[in-house]
Amino acid sequence: SSFRSDLRQLTTELKKEIADIGGRTSHLETKTEELCVAHNDVVDKLHLGGRTQQPEIQGHS
Repeated sequence: SSFRSDLRQLTTELKKEIADIGGRTSHLETKTEELCVAHNDVVDKLHLGGRTQQPEIQGHS
C-alpha cells in the first residue's frame, strides 16, 4: 500500500539522518578531547613547582 511505502521511505530517511548526526557527534567528541588535552598541557606548563606563571602574550613582553 501507499502508506507502507511512505512509512518505509520515511524510516529509511530517518535512519540516514540519525547516522549523519552520529558522525557529527563523533567528530565533536574527538575535537573536545583534543581541546581538553591541549588545555591540560598549558595548565601543566604554567604551573611550576607549586606556583603559577603568567602566560606570555605574543607581541608583548
